[in-house]
Amino acid sequence: MKKILVIITALVTVSLTGSDNFLSLIDATGGAPTGFMMQAAIQLSLAGEMNLSMSRSVPSEALPRLERGEVDAVLIDSRFVRDLPHIPIAADALALYVSTANPATGLSKRQVLEILTAPRPNWKDYIHIDFDIQRITHPLDSNAGSLIRRNFGDVEISPEIFKVDSVSGGFAFVNTASIFFTRFSPQPPVEVKALTIDGVVPTIATVSDGTYPLAIRYVLVYKTLTPKLQALLFVLKQNQFRRIINDTGLMVLLEE
Repeated sequence: MKKILVIITALVTVSLTGSDNFLSLIDATGGAPTGFMMQAAIQLSLAGEMNLSMSRSVPSEALPRLERGEVDAVLIDSRFVRDLPHIPIAADALALYVSTANPATGLSKRQVLEILTAPRPNWKDYIHIDFDIQRITHPLDSNAGSLIRRNFGDVEISPEIFKVDSVSGGFAFVNTASIFFTRFSPQPPVEVKALTIDGVVPTIATVSDGTYPLAIRYVLVYKTLTPKLQALLFVLKQNQFRRIINDTGLMVLLEE
């Protein structure tokens, strides 16, 4: 009977006894929910089609390894791709919601960073109301919270930010002074509105094409589109895995 071995450490490997068809990937997304890649690999292993190794690294280390031919592909933020061939996989976006009673309509990306890092930001610096800005976000180690780090890097976020475990819990606190940092949703809770960033409204279209400044597009970068990579992509395009990707909170970019 064939056995599956799954090891979860810094390096995750799915292997099928007796198979030498091996695919090596690096996850260089910086903490995005990419477990769907391993689920697809397990399905391929169960079918006896290939083994897969997936390790985590930073872009500055992952891309040179790809160029040296040490791995088959790298899952990475599209901003690091340069001129390498790649296939869009999924997208994520940080959205800023305020009460409909708040007269603000938009901020620049630079202003968002100011609000995140300032000890005591006030709306009067951005619009004509004199309220301290009540900042609300998910814990910074959550998928939604880590979008802040992935958009702005390792900046020192103000400790005065109020952290909640769920969107519904956070929106219970939304008033004219509040601003909520969370994942973009095509259907946000009622009585709140999304702010534009650098004049761009967060929508499915602007997140998908990357024109929304706080969107992150994850792509699979490769040197050669081998039959092994094509097999993995074929599985990921199936409805089952499109639902899995959506369930993680990501937006599917893979063409059907």
